[in-house]
Amino acid sequence: ILCIAISGAMLLTGCAKKPAAIAFGTDACEQCSMTISDQRHGAEFVSDKGRSYKFDSVECMIQSLVPGGKFSDVTVHASYVIDYAHPGSVVDASRAVYLVSPALPSPMGANVSSFNARAIADTVRKEKGGDMMDWETIQKHLREWAQS
Repeated sequence: ILCIAISGAMLLTGCAKKPAAIAFGTDACEQCSMTISDQRHGAEFVSDKGRSYKFDSVECMIQSLVPGGKFSDVTVHASYVIDYAHPGSVVDASRAVYLVSPALPSPMGANVSSFNARAIADTVRKEKGGDMMDWETIQKHLREWAQS
């Protein structure tokens, strides 16, 4: 019985729906195949089956999920983005605050940076300029950006 319990626990742990650590300088973007190297930018989603998909930018992740996109048929369990103010740290994409500013270029050119806290994003916006957005708004913005 103990062996069955341990095996069950190991199986459940292996299927956890949590983000995998991004290996900066090694992992490639699932959308554009660029090496994920900027620790201030990046994104990841975890499928309902527990597989992690890593991206070099928020814009690549969003583009991969649009209808007809590379992963449009994948059911997303959760999405994560890198916190610009805390390089390498991920935050739930739906709770992040996004700053679109030409003074903060992102890897694919949409100039999107993600922040864990509105106050920090606002401080950066006051210094660098740009527009702050929530998760729903940045998705719409990036879909329109890709079509332009």
